[in-house]
Amino acid sequence: MSAFQPNEFNAEFDHQASVREMFAAIGFTDLSIKTVLTNGCSHYVTLSAEVIDKSKMYTSVFMYEDFPVTITVRVSDHRSGLDAVGVDGDKMTFAAFNKLVESGAIAKHA
Repeated sequence: MSAFQPNEFNAEFDHQASVREMFAAIGFTDLSIKTVLTNGCSHYVTLSAEVIDKSKMYTSVFMYEDFPVTITVRVSDHRSGLDAVGVDGDKMTFAAFNKLVESGAIAKHA
């Protein structure tokens, strides 16, 4: 068995620019990003989204009636337990989030 060797990243580099571009391409620009360089490069993107079709939402995402949902999307260079399931409560992978956008479960921001 080999020991885990995390990728090393320059903490001075703007790792968030490409993540912002990725979300802007699907209509989301009002977001916050926390970058963690401990085990590689992971971004935790938190945003609010308007639910337009509750029947297409993941059942684990908590929704208030008539309020936007808050979602945290993990974008990373390495896998985690979240990648195995895709969604855990209000946390999800980018692929799972993008499915919500493509299916019309949440509104795109213009």
